[in-house]
Amino acid sequence: MFTGINDISILAEIIATFTNTTLAIHEASPVATPIENTLIDEVLNRTGFNSSTKKGDGIMTPGGSYSNMMALLAARNYLFPKAKKEGVNTELVVFTSEHAHYSVNKAANIIGIGEDNVILVKNDSQAKMLSHDLEEKINYQLELGKKPLCILLNSGTTEFGSFDPIEPIVEIAEKYKTWLHVDGAWGGAVLFSKQNRYKLKGIEKVNSFNWDAHKILGIPLYASVFLINKPKGVLQKLFGSGNGEYLLHGIDHDLGEKSLQCARRNDALKVWMLFKYYGLDYIEDSIDNLVSMSKSIAEIIKSSSEFDLIMEPEFLNICFSISKKSSKLNLKDLHTKVRNNLINEGKYFFNYTAQNENETFFRYIVNMESSVDDFNKMLNRISIESKRIISAAETLI
Repeated sequence: MFTGINDISILAEIIATFTNTTLAIHEASPVATPIENTLIDEVLNRTGFNSSTKKGDGIMTPGGSYSNMMALLAARNYLFPKAKKEGVNTELVVFTSEHAHYSVNKAANIIGIGEDNVILVKNDSQAKMLSHDLEEKINYQLELGKKPLCILLNSGTTEFGSFDPIEPIVEIAEKYKTWLHVDGAWGGAVLFSKQNRYKLKGIEKVNSFNWDAHKILGIPLYASVFLINKPKGVLQKLFGSGNGEYLLHGIDHDLGEKSLQCARRNDALKVWMLFKYYGLDYIEDSIDNLVSMSKSIAEIIKSSSEFDLIMEPEFLNICFSISKKSSKLNLKDLHTKVRNNLINEGKYFFNYTAQNENETFFRYIVNMESSVDDFNKMLNRISIESKRIISAAETLI
């Protein structure tokens, strides 16, 4: 997910470091502040948050995990405004997918509702949230006297790259008057896509959204965006403290009150300069080409007798395993040994994850430096190494 760094973003990083300004107050960053606002407006327009009927708002953040925490905190302070002054309500519950990022549990801990109040919703065979199971779990929690705080969807799960269906969940969120957040840290890049934008159908109807620009595009860490589908000024109310008079003087241009940070780096510059240099058409075509490459790679796996494709790729995650027919060895052990041996060689860097307690699969991410030819070479090396391990094990038996 983090591969290569393009020259333009390196230049932007150098400029941001040398100027060493803070985007908390406009006076200290008279050029950087409008750059961040311009970038936020571009993403808002693509989500539909910034429509003629409702002005959205947003802020750069230090990562997707941080943005998920902001989403839960925004939901808490918006739906239960007394919590900001009086503390949390332990009856609050959050609903998210079985494949949600681990940062959701961390966020529940940080904002004080507790990890036990994160309710996991079942997924279908494509790792997408089941709306009927979500509603059943909401009703069960209501019967227990709990109060739904937030439904958190995935647009691009870290394991499979799956996109939860937004539109049917919007209806459930509205029915139960709960906040709806979409974690697009990984897959949110399809906002900048011609052919794959449909994967976020219904995004204009959710309450908040986040996207990590430092993934896919070769932008140095960090460059993340958190957006809220509420009128401008709401972020200040949700996150501001009103105690920074020594620094913040209530000027509308100041970004400090919209953020949970005080000092803020000029991370927007890295994304803004990239878009300015290459143009948005180039970015859109690049993302579409990567998705197309992932489908080509999936076809290679499906045509092989040595490997099994775990799931058709919806985004850039290629999940595959050594065929069960290849060996009587435990696949979990085999996958782990093959992957670790290739990592130690220093030539191929990919990962694995658990499908269940006894099985694993390889997880390869298509990125700006990927090629079908490189993947074929890696697949061939995996094949050779797996046969070597199997042969050595059978010899011992």
